[in-house]
Amino acid sequence: MLITRTGALALTLLASCATAPSGTAVPELSSVAATPPVPAPMVSAEAFAPWLTARDILASDTTSAPRAGAAGLGDRYYPELGNGGIDVLNYDLDLEIDPVIGRLDGVATLTVRALHGLSSFQLELWKLTVESVAIDGTPADVQRVGDELLITPKAPIAGGSAFHVAIAYGGTPAGVPSPSVPFEGGIGWIHTGDSTYVMSQPNGAPSFFPCNDTPLDKALYTFRITAPRGMKAVANGKLMSVEDHSDSRTTTWRASDPMVSYLATVAVGPFEEVVQEGPRGLPIRHYFHPSIEAADRKAFERAPEMIAFLEERFGPYPFESFGSIVSNSPIPAALETQTIPTYGAAATGESVIMHELAHQWFGNSVNVRDWSQLWISEGFASYASWLWTEHTRGPNAIAAQSQAMYGFMKQREVASPADPGIENLFGLEVYVRGPWVLHALRGEVGDEAFFETLRTFHGRHDDGHATIEDFVDTAVEINGPSVEALLRTWLFEDEVPDVAEMDVP
Repeated sequence: MLITRTGALALTLLASCATAPSGTAVPELSSVAATPPVPAPMVSAEAFAPWLTARDILASDTTSAPRAGAAGLGDRYYPELGNGGIDVLNYDLDLEIDPVIGRLDGVATLTVRALHGLSSFQLELWKLTVESVAIDGTPADVQRVGDELLITPKAPIAGGSAFHVAIAYGGTPAGVPSPSVPFEGGIGWIHTGDSTYVMSQPNGAPSFFPCNDTPLDKALYTFRITAPRGMKAVANGKLMSVEDHSDSRTTTWRASDPMVSYLATVAVGPFEEVVQEGPRGLPIRHYFHPSIEAADRKAFERAPEMIAFLEERFGPYPFESFGSIVSNSPIPAALETQTIPTYGAAATGESVIMHELAHQWFGNSVNVRDWSQLWISEGFASYASWLWTEHTRGPNAIAAQSQAMYGFMKQREVASPADPGIENLFGLEVYVRGPWVLHALRGEVGDEAFFETLRTFHGRHDDGHATIEDFVDTAVEINGPSVEALLRTWLFEDEVPDVAEMDVP
């Protein structure tokens, strides 16, 4: 995420280093061709074996007596988020959305693995009304416990087994309050009058679907969205089908790579679609609200070039598609919703696009284990914008940018980016000092070793999670023990390290 309200004025500082976009031609607007609907068969646990077997976070206990799943997973900042005893493998979301009145009605079918014997378990869902819950087709009891659904099956569920829970629900979604992102109206669901959007980091996903809302639980997703004719429905992953009805249209998207709940998104509105092709035929789809001016669409033309640029430095693009949702929302932010970042109307510069694209590697493919570790995501994405500045404007530009950021850090005494605090999760420590950590490492080891470090770190944790210590270990392995002191000083000590070549009064 990149938020313009941060004390660092991160977006303004990054945008000041952006270049004018090239004149790369964009394909003409194309309407989505109507194709047969894709069926949604019930998914078995065995379907997830290729990546499930490699997971090391949510382990099963198949021998203990059934008990209630814990109400939270103990995150440092959001200890109540997530739910013990369950591992969601797949979300099948069948949603009907009216973007004019902002109404949502849906059936969420979750394929779940019981991590131990379950007498009950919980899911997060904010405000919306639950009409029914069934487990493997049998009605289950459901109660509201604060912002959670407490679900009790008719009979206990054996540890290690997979089951399906179907939840019918609906209402007018509302944003979820967040101490980390104090936007008026909360985060998650956004309704602008003729469109709906979702930007959920860190705790807004339950605004529109019942979920295990923790970065620890990655799952696969299918979105089946029915909306009025004349509206386009967009979600993560690849566009699978479009089915026209008399007065509505059902659009199916499928995200075939593991994804955490806060990166899930749906958008419905009168969007204008632009189609591009990225490296090796990667499908790219941009969706612009009609109110977005041509000048504000221009930077998105460079998406294929930007992907190729990051592939040279980070490794192959980790997902099956890319794109953008450019909203008419006044929210001064953009979010790296997986495969298709979502942008506020005023957050459309090249540096912002590069930031959200870089998150596809660091933040999405490699996710944090705990919200206190957000540097793993935001530090890398912020430095990618520095790299793009260097690429488009030359070495003098990144030198000037690093000098300006360093002087700003010294003046404001910006503290360690590790564990910045819940209310400062998206603050100066992460967005200003965060990229300087990587810049300092690059200056110490040189480009070849630096980018090898980034590629190795991503490759080891692709489709999984990592900690700051994991990165330090990788950097030391590749570059030798001399870099450990440098990294620990920049990452964990509050005083801004002295840098001899930075002429700061």
